[in-house]
Amino acid sequence: MPEETTGLKLVRTAKRREDRIGIITMDTPPLNVFTREMKDELRKAFEEMDRDPGIAAIILTGSGERAFNVGSDIKELKTHLTIGKVKERARHENDLNNYIQNLAKPTIAAINGYALGGGLEIALACDMRVCAKDSKLGTPEIKLAVFPGGGGTERLPALIGYSKTLELILTGKMIGADEAMQLGLVNRVATDSNALDEAMELARSFTSCSLAAIKMIKKVVRRGSELSFDKANELSMVDFEDAFATQDAAEGINAFLEKRIPLFVDA
Repeated sequence: MPEETTGLKLVRTAKRREDRIGIITMDTPPLNVFTREMKDELRKAFEEMDRDPGIAAIILTGSGERAFNVGSDIKELKTHLTIGKVKERARHENDLNNYIQNLAKPTIAAINGYALGGGLEIALACDMRVCAKDSKLGTPEIKLAVFPGGGGTERLPALIGYSKTLELILTGKMIGADEAMQLGLVNRVATDSNALDEAMELARSFTSCSLAAIKMIKKVVRRGSELSFDKANELSMVDFEDAFATQDAAEGINAFLEKRIPLFVDA
C-alpha cells in the first residue's frame, strides 16, 4: 500500500516504497486549476519527496482523467492585474518551476487530459513527460493578450525549437499526444488513457539503480544542455572520476563480475 501524506488540502502525495517512487497529485477537480495556495502546497510536497532517501523518482500528475492542469484561475488572475502584482505572481510561479527543474532526483509529469498554460509549463519543468493518448497540450495565453510567464518561452524552444515554439504560442492551438511525441515534447504516449501507469513503468526502469548515480547523471546531462560543450565535457570528466570513487560503483562492478544483483547503498 502506498504511504499517504497528510496536511495538504489541494495536493495529495503517495510514496510507493517498493518502487522507490513518490507521486504528487494536483487535486482540485475537474480541471486542477492553479491557485497560489496549490503552488505553495506543491512546493512543500516536492521538498518532502526530495528529502526522503527512500524516494528515487518523483511523478507529478493531476486527479481524474479530464485534466492534468489547465493553468491559472482566471478569476484569481484578475486580482493581480497591477504591474507590481503581476511580476510578483510570475516570480512565485517561476520559483516553483525552477525548483522542480533543479531537483537532484528525476521528475516525470504524467499528463492526463488537458495540460494548458501554466499546467503545461510545470510539466515542462519536469525532466520527462508521459501523456495519455487523448491528452491535449497547449499555450492559449495569447487569447488573453499575454504569453506563457512560467518559463515556457525558455523551456519550449529547448525541447522543440524556436520556429515550432513560436507557432504554438502565437496560435494558442492545442496539440494531441501523437504530435507532442513527434515534436519531442513528451517521452512516451500511454497506449490507453492511463498516463500514471506509463510514468510508473518509466520510473521503475531506473529506480532500482544507485541513487547517487541517478542524481549524478541528471546533473551532468542538464549541465550539458546549459554550458558550452568544452566546459560541460571538462566538468563531466571530473564527475566521472568521482562516480568511480563511490561505494556503489565498486559494488556495481563487483556484482557484474560475480554475476549477481548489486546491493547499492542507496537502493
